[in-house]
Amino acid sequence: MSRLAPVVLLLLAACGGGGLDGGGLAAPVPCSTPLAAGLAAAPDAGDDTLQIVNDSAALSAQVNCLEQPVPITAAGRQKAGGNGDPGVRLTLVAEVSSPAVVGRPEFLGGTLDDLSAGGAFVGQGTRVFTVEIDGTGAVDTFRWSDDGGQTWMGGLTAIDGAAQPLADGVTVAFGALTGHAVGDAWRIEAGVLQAASVDIKGDSIIVGYNTAGAPRLGGIQVFHMQHGFPVLTSQALFRDADIHAVSASGGSDQGTAVYAAGAARKDDGAAPAMLERIRLVGQHMVLDGHARMGLPSFATTGVTAVHAGVLYAASGNTGGLAVIDDAAFSVIDYLPMGDARWLAGGTHTLGLLAGGAPGQGGALVMFDVGNQGGALARNSFAVAGADVPEAKNTVELAGDTAVVAAGPAGVQVLDLADGALLAELPVPTGVTADPLDSVANAATVDNDVMFVSFGGAGIYAARADRHFTKPGGGAITVDLLGRLDFGDRASANHVAYKADYLYVAAGLGGLKIVRVACDPR
Repeated sequence: MSRLAPVVLLLLAACGGGGLDGGGLAAPVPCSTPLAAGLAAAPDAGDDTLQIVNDSAALSAQVNCLEQPVPITAAGRQKAGGNGDPGVRLTLVAEVSSPAVVGRPEFLGGTLDDLSAGGAFVGQGTRVFTVEIDGTGAVDTFRWSDDGGQTWMGGLTAIDGAAQPLADGVTVAFGALTGHAVGDAWRIEAGVLQAASVDIKGDSIIVGYNTAGAPRLGGIQVFHMQHGFPVLTSQALFRDADIHAVSASGGSDQGTAVYAAGAARKDDGAAPAMLERIRLVGQHMVLDGHARMGLPSFATTGVTAVHAGVLYAASGNTGGLAVIDDAAFSVIDYLPMGDARWLAGGTHTLGLLAGGAPGQGGALVMFDVGNQGGALARNSFAVAGADVPEAKNTVELAGDTAVVAAGPAGVQVLDLADGALLAELPVPTGVTADPLDSVANAATVDNDVMFVSFGGAGIYAARADRHFTKPGGGAITVDLLGRLDFGDRASANHVAYKADYLYVAAGLGGLKIVRVACDPR
């Protein structure tokens, strides 16, 4: 094998357009090398809802650099020729662990709301704590529960004004020693986040995190690639909001910024859909100038900036498309649209994937976008699938084509000129015990290579007989090469592929970064 290795390396070619760090498939740099050297430092910052971490030492501990081959396990059709060789070489270069968050306490009612929560959650999954005042006097006392009040622990614990431990690293602190009433209570959510979305802008990689189920906890991480490895430069943790989609842009009065689409806990009963802006200074997020707005519906599902100064956001099944002035951070136009699931921006173009009623299929709505904002609907193309309620489906605009991940209907590649179906990739069968666990929830392409997240079935690679971005020439033939074997049966919530690197938002498994090289056609 060692005698053949140099020959294989000589035959490998970049699949995309060169590495994000400007060096293509650059020589690996050992993890002990201080990759972040030369980056300007920025302070940590936070408030009740948001905690920003820019400490390079703390952030680097979350990144595990590797140089590990990723096999492609045969599945479905094979590469033409029948030899089983997929013709695509994958190397796992890094894994980034999911961060954990301690949420902002929710006051359940009573006399005095003065509780704060902190610490570093070290448990598994998520936990929900209830803290209740159980005695008053010279010093008030409290107890706590992690099962909704069925059982209690720490009864008659005296309040001391400092951080007092509950469990799994979570602490609470009261602002006053007295003045409470018996029965004053708070609810605190804490948990490990799951990587949910990835966006690539220039040399920055933005990753969004949320939590499964009811807890409203989320995060954003900002990376850039250096010498073929990721540098985690900034992290924002949301103590009261899920983050479902992320994007980044620059050029407004606020400068470069990261945008987070999600759902926030609203103590006043308002619709939870939200959009948040966090300014970027260099490669670091900063608290100054950050802003949040509410939008109609249960959740904001997508955000993108086609032109500097104007944002577009999609909000779920009772929402629509919002056009937003970035400098004022206010809505300047709104188009009601049922079940808006994902947004993708192109050159003067916006694609919105709308879900449909069960069994009726969805639609890809294409908009022409002017430099001053606004969005004029140009075409609407029918999409098979994208009709499972509350499911995640995505669209990626790739040159003159759209790549739609449509749930049980698999992946469809559409010609943006007329909506013609150029290629489709069905969901692999017989992989998961429950067929509903195998659905296409995200797909990404570059040149002739495609990667798809098929939910519980895992991440799959495919290769076409020509570039996906150039529809001329009729139908595209796509070979399903097989499943990426990470050794942990990782599923994925989102995938993004650009410039020879694949970024996998692998849920509780965090972020996986894979270098891609292809045999020549």
